[in-house]
Amino acid sequence: MKPKTNKPISKPYRKIEVDTELPIVETIEVPNYKELLKQYEHKHGKPLKPINRRKKINFPKGTKCPYCGSPKEYIYTNNGSKGQCLCKVCNNTFMLGSNLNKKTISKCPYCGHTLEKTKDRNSFIIYKCKNDNCKYYQNKLNSLTKEEKEIYKSNPGKLKLRYIYREFKFSLASLNPNTPNRPKIDLAKAHNPLNVVGLIMTFYVNFGLSSRTVSRIMDEVFSIKVSHQTVLNYAQATAYYLSSFTKDHIKDLSSKLCGDETYIKVKGKWRYIFFILDPVKKILISSLVSKKRDTLAACTAIKQVIDCFKEIPEDLTFIFDGNPIYLLAKMFFAKNNIQFDLKTVIGLTNDDPISAEFRPYKQFIERLNRTFKDNYRHTNGFGSFDGAISYVTLFTAWFNFLRPHSALNGKVPIPINELNKYETMPAKWAKLIELAQIHTIENQKHKSNVLKEAA
Repeated sequence: MKPKTNKPISKPYRKIEVDTELPIVETIEVPNYKELLKQYEHKHGKPLKPINRRKKINFPKGTKCPYCGSPKEYIYTNNGSKGQCLCKVCNNTFMLGSNLNKKTISKCPYCGHTLEKTKDRNSFIIYKCKNDNCKYYQNKLNSLTKEEKEIYKSNPGKLKLRYIYREFKFSLASLNPNTPNRPKIDLAKAHNPLNVVGLIMTFYVNFGLSSRTVSRIMDEVFSIKVSHQTVLNYAQATAYYLSSFTKDHIKDLSSKLCGDETYIKVKGKWRYIFFILDPVKKILISSLVSKKRDTLAACTAIKQVIDCFKEIPEDLTFIFDGNPIYLLAKMFFAKNNIQFDLKTVIGLTNDDPISAEFRPYKQFIERLNRTFKDNYRHTNGFGSFDGAISYVTLFTAWFNFLRPHSALNGKVPIPINELNKYETMPAKWAKLIELAQIHTIENQKHKSNVLKEAA
């Protein structure tokens, strides 16, 4: 039996080719089944009879054709027990449980052939043109070398020759970054004052100490009795207030941004953080905690950045590694009329001009990953997903408001004038928490006034 490794397993990315040309979408309105029955009787001189079944079929209650609304008396089971049905009235096929009132057909932009659904992923559905006479397919096939033709003959899945379209299962409006939950305690009514909370945050975030170690330091060095759970409660409450405060202070970003994912352990399982950084101003823009390293998470992280711009720059460029989820994310945003350039830095050596040009940006984000891991390592992982979100929110606030950068001549990425008069880090944390609390209260009042005006 092999010992269980404590390190995340890093698998090589599968290279993909994304077709940027969108399919031709046709919407076919289908009349009500009663109208279709009248048309049938008028044409044939006799009514269309319900299905005379040889064997009783137990359809779910309320089953009807999603296209024309015909009842189950006119519905065939088209492929046995696999769930596909055929309507005798409108002649459309559908799956049991479908809820449609119109039929949408996607067609290949190169040959007009109807695309066929081939795969169903977590974030998108894959459609493929299987027409052998398609211009796209023929051009790809004719451009193959002799060796590639042998590969294609033995393993067709190795090479992409057909037009492929991905239909995403999520919308732009549904991409919301994860934020800390409402805290269990109210810092304004906490047993300890804000200067003690600031001291705790200094040890917990700046020095990356575990909650139990912070509890011991507070007791043995400062004679302040604070349990490790209280440390976590203070962290959750502070993160809750700092979440919107940090987001609203991220502005005036550069047009070239870099990003990467790193690992984080939650409840004994490896999860992911998507970091996106402004390498010029050293502002940490996005720090999304995700259970999966997939297209949905990549799109959510990028959407968090897009929301920080009043107007999206024409030369907006993201620099990522070779993970194909970013290529799919670019395609998703292009479908939603949001354009940006994508540069891919592959591997550790500059084997292509793009990697050579944008390698320094990749190194910036790698240094950020190391900084986070240095802070995170002593926490020994997190016992809950919300705990991980809270810690990453605190790290982002510390990185942007409190951590001086040598590249900025010892200044912080986002200066707050109210913090300048404080020299010690605990005092700065206490003032930052106070400002974040005021900001949250003002936001809540503004939302309340908007709702009253709307009513």
